Amino acid sequence: MSELQAKIRQFGDQKDLVALQEYVEHLGTDELMSFIKEHILLRTGILTWNYLLQSFTDSSESHNKRYTISVAVLQLIEEGVVSNAQSNAIVTRLRLELPKFKSHHLIEICNSCIEKIQRGNVMCTKDIPLTKEEHLQVVTKLGFCMEKLTCDEIPAFTYQLLKLCSTQNSRNIFLRLQYYFSNRVYKKLGPLLEPSTDSTDLDEISDASEHNTLQAESTVLYHIHNSAMHAHGSIKEYINFLKNMCKAPEFVLHPFQLTVLLTISTVSIFEDQVLEIIKNCMVRLISEDLKKSESAWFNDMTIPKIEINNIISVVIENSLKERQLAIAGLIHLGFILLSVNVGVGNKHIAQIQWELGTFILLKVMKKKREVSSTIIQQLCNKIIVGQNISHLTECLHQMCRNLTLTMLENQTIIIQLIEQILIIPGLSSRHIINSILPLIKVSLTIRDNLILILRKALYSRKIETRQMAACGFLKLLKSLRISSLAALSQSNSSASSYSFLTQISLDCQAHQSANKFSNEALCLEVLGILRRCFIQQAEVREELYEGLYDAVCMNSELGIPVLDMLWVHFNQYYNNEEDALPPLLLPKIVVSRNVDVLLQEPLGQLIYVIGLIVTKLLETHDTSHPSIARFTNVLQSLSDRMSKCELIHFELENGGDLLDTSPESQKQILILKQCMSIYEALMGFLISSWSLNSENTAHKINCLFQGYSRLVDFSKNLSKPKKVDGSKKTKSDAKNKAVSIRTKLLKPTKSVLDFQITGKVLSLLHEPTVSWTNLSQTNILKVKREFHRYVLNVILQLVNDVKTSKCIETTHTKPYFQYCTDIATVLFERVVKRLNYSIDFDCTTSVLALECFHAILSLVVHYYKEKINTFFSSVGKKSKNNGLGDLIIPFIETYQNFIMNEEIELSDDPEGKKLPVIILNTYTLLVSTLPYNGVHAAKVLDWLKHYADDNIMPNKQTGNLLIVLLLNMHLRCKSASSIYENIAIRLSDIMGTVNHDKPECPVMLKIINEGTALSALNSLAGTLKTMLNEVDWIIQRIQAENRMIIFSDNEKIERRKEQLKGKERDLCCYLCQIINICSFISNMAVPSGTNVEIIFKILIQLYNTLNSLTKYFLLCTTKINPNFQDARFERLVKLSGKPLTTKVYEFILYIEEGQQPNEDSTELSRKNSDSSTLKSRVLRETRLIPKLVYEMEQFGKNVIKLSKKHNSDLSKYVGIGISRDFRIKLPALKDALERLNVTINSDHSTISTSVTDDEVANRECDSDEMEQNQVDTSTDVDMQDATDTPPKKKSKKSK
Repeated sequence: MSELQAKIRQFGDQKDLVALQEYVEHLGTDELMSFIKEHILLRTGILTWNYLLQSFTDSSESHNKRYTISVAVLQLIEEGVVSNAQSNAIVTRLRLELPKFKSHHLIEICNSCIEKIQRGNVMCTKDIPLTKEEHLQVVTKLGFCMEKLTCDEIPAFTYQLLKLCSTQNSRNIFLRLQYYFSNRVYKKLGPLLEPSTDSTDLDEISDASEHNTLQAESTVLYHIHNSAMHAHGSIKEYINFLKNMCKAPEFVLHPFQLTVLLTISTVSIFEDQVLEIIKNCMVRLISEDLKKSESAWFNDMTIPKIEINNIISVVIENSLKERQLAIAGLIHLGFILLSVNVGVGNKHIAQIQWELGTFILLKVMKKKREVSSTIIQQLCNKIIVGQNISHLTECLHQMCRNLTLTMLENQTIIIQLIEQILIIPGLSSRHIINSILPLIKVSLTIRDNLILILRKALYSRKIETRQMAACGFLKLLKSLRISSLAALSQSNSSASSYSFLTQISLDCQAHQSANKFSNEALCLEVLGILRRCFIQQAEVREELYEGLYDAVCMNSELGIPVLDMLWVHFNQYYNNEEDALPPLLLPKIVVSRNVDVLLQEPLGQLIYVIGLIVTKLLETHDTSHPSIARFTNVLQSLSDRMSKCELIHFELENGGDLLDTSPESQKQILILKQCMSIYEALMGFLISSWSLNSENTAHKINCLFQGYSRLVDFSKNLSKPKKVDGSKKTKSDAKNKAVSIRTKLLKPTKSVLDFQITGKVLSLLHEPTVSWTNLSQTNILKVKREFHRYVLNVILQLVNDVKTSKCIETTHTKPYFQYCTDIATVLFERVVKRLNYSIDFDCTTSVLALECFHAILSLVVHYYKEKINTFFSSVGKKSKNNGLGDLIIPFIETYQNFIMNEEIELSDDPEGKKLPVIILNTYTLLVSTLPYNGVHAAKVLDWLKHYADDNIMPNKQTGNLLIVLLLNMHLRCKSASSIYENIAIRLSDIMGTVNHDKPECPVMLKIINEGTALSALNSLAGTLKTMLNEVDWIIQRIQAENRMIIFSDNEKIERRKEQLKGKERDLCCYLCQIINICSFISNMAVPSGTNVEIIFKILIQLYNTLNSLTKYFLLCTTKINPNFQDARFERLVKLSGKPLTTKVYEFILYIEEGQQPNEDSTELSRKNSDSSTLKSRVLRETRLIPKLVYEMEQFGKNVIKLSKKHNSDLSKYVGIGISRDFRIKLPALKDALERLNVTINSDHSTISTSVTDDEVANRECDSDEMEQNQVDTSTDVDMQDATDTPPKKKSKKSK
């Protein structure tokens, strides 16, 4: 131990501070420097450091020594020669000396610490005890210094900052990092990805390359992940902060923030929270985009649209090399989006999430193939165990179609999925087969395994599994192209002849044989397997017949073998005798099992598919071909003979009750339905094969249709109730009346015709001429009204079936869109544009045609959104280069003319009364498709306003529809709400007001009358609800944006505050308009019922929204910055205070008084009304009053709090509630007093009448006595009476 150390230790241990100070005072600075560098690293170095700091006095020389030695020690710490434990102890002791330093020394130490922090050392500040405010200031200052750092300095700086903010204020770090990397990496994405449109000066970073910046960002993400692994409080605080920022989703979905969240999500304890935050933000952003198209004001208050796909793509591109954790998080996110369930009202949002999840998985697989097996395996597992898997199989289909090579590398997983088809429900298994079809052409292994599994499925106990097997084999036939198969199928062959090449030999020779030979052999093998369907149930046969024609269309070489296969089967039910009627052995198509009768052969579908295949082969083969000629003759014979059949030939003429449960009746019903299908099938064959060479085809079709109509009429008569003699009715008949109505109805059969046939016959009926027949033939069918109706009904049924079907659109599915487009073109050109001529021909046909056009339009708008322009350009015969508005406006103008046509509106035809509703529904659909921000939408809105002002709708239903359309269009196109106030004033004028103070009603809105007033009130209430929901949404958004302001740079805060003030001002102005409307509504004398409940709900929602806005100003305003004053909140409180409150309380009193029973009708109401019904009605109408009063009082309290906080006079506008007060109802009191006066007067009159009668009797007795006394008295008495009695009494006695 040196002498210097011994002296310092001696004085220090003895606590002789004076001697220690005197000794150190005489030592030189260099001597102390060398001493401390030697002894600070020793075990006793901390103790020596403590004694040395105590030895400095307040002299200037001691201050210099203290500063010099402290800087030297900090330099040793930075060099890393001091252990972490010693560094913590040294810095902890040094911070106690900081108050003794000179100010300029402190500044130099702080600058030195900042430089050390930039080099990765934060020991200088992390252990200094700071308050929460001081810590925030330090972190904010360090965050602002981040912009001056280079990319190489950022990772170490972030690492130390995460340690510094391990318990608080960590969100500042992530925000500053976002700004840093946004300006260097993500700036090219544009300003929409930034929380603000501000930018920073990048002069000092111009030399940094993007590659170095990405590396720095990856290192930062690594440090963040380590913090999450150790469950630091900084990560928890950051996640909690982001939960509150979901209302402004563009901030959370910034590429940097999204990458950070995806990295953190790989830590198990944070996985669920983080992925839920990301999903909620995506849902919020999707919902916001949907709301923008529904409200012009909402669109103005929100940011422009952000493409989530672009953000995901950037994250994936930047995460390919060094960010495996972000890729893993993306995979988890993709599967979470695919796992979203469909709820009520969120089907469209769920669909977008599924598409987004599919996009993420496909993008990751394409860019990073090494993770493909994990994704495919996980997807297949979800498909196997899932319930509703249509979106999962769609994802698998996209993978198989776009990433075929990647899927082939993982075909083992696909084979495992195929093996599970047997246990998966039928519909889901069909989706799986559709998904993997692209792999069948390129993988023999997958194809052979699929065939083996389908073959097993054909022997399953479940009918739906066998149906799936038949459907799978047919799809396999559609997928394989054959160049020529004619040489292999020239003669009738058995099933064994088709199976000359087994699957085993096919597998062995697959690599040696040509692809043509393999496909030929495989198709023959599949046809042989499908023969087993002929011994299956009718459902399996229907599946076979439905897909055979499509398979032949894909491979015309299969036509002859298929016909040969069908001939053997069809010949079992065909009667070869030309004179036999009916020409088919109908009893064979049904089978009886005990008391049940089942359909064994769907003969109508069999004949229909044969006709389609024969027609298809006639285009490419010679008519003399034996198979084709044989079936052609049979079908012609069937057509001729079936047209001659009557009901008696089908044993249906007896008119017995076929709707009972007896086996014989069930058999007859099944035969009846199949006969109707046979007629349709034969008509379909004649139509499909109709050409210029055909003879008398129209007459044959007409005869077949008459036979079909006879069966339809017969089935309708079965459904009609029979007349029963009233004397024979029993109680049991009345009791079972409802049951008989439900059970004894014959369900209409599903037509066997398809779009191909109906489209061709529709052109025949409506086009002036067609190329495949002459005019004389077409006129035979054109004049048949019933045939027109039949064709349109079939088209309507087919369109509705497409809507309800759930199938993956592949190249092998039927081109439904093209069929519907062709049919819609004919309907629009030949019926819609010529509606008056069509009505003159047949009103029912016109109604059906308009229904078909509306159904097709609805199908295209909702299911083929990406092809809307193609549809309208094809139907309207315009160029696709035109905008959507230019394409739709001709259709809208056409339907506007229909709406203005009074003849259509005032039609007396029962069917014609449906026309206005159908026209308006189609018009509404067209207007909803119109772009809301274009010129055409404004013109449509102006037309609706003028029409509503000048016209009275005689049809109540159409009037209601037009009012709803007007409100919705105004909401979409205009931010102002003047029309809503006019509607409210008009309703007040019609229904009256509570306080009998009617507002001035301008002469407009004639469409609103007494018939449509209540419906208009409901529609207006619905619009107000939508507006208030939008206001609530914006309040939540500006709350999140307000939280972001405090983390902005000083120079950016003012600009962002001005932007926020503008939104607050617009929000208050919009609410003022809503309050004015609600003020009119709350003063309406609405009749009791559901309308009262609707008004109460709107008022409750209004005050709830006002409470939310008031709470926002309570939290966000300060005494220095009372931002509610600039937002015109005072005007809002003034409108919603006493004026609105008074009207609401008057409305409550009006409703409560309306519940009091009328005395004149009390007895009658007691007899005719049930007490429980009255009680429920009163409770229903008044149960919302307490909640409304509570919301009003809460709003008043919050306004008073805000007024006291800022010493403003807002409280003077808040009215005092009277709902809880004792009050005297003056009108009721006056009525009671009047009734009381009447009662008292009647009692007085009764009493006075009885008193008068007694006085009269007494006076008569007195008069008799007086007459006798007068006889005995003298004249003196009379004189005395004359002098003493007053004149009145004298005259009274004389009387």
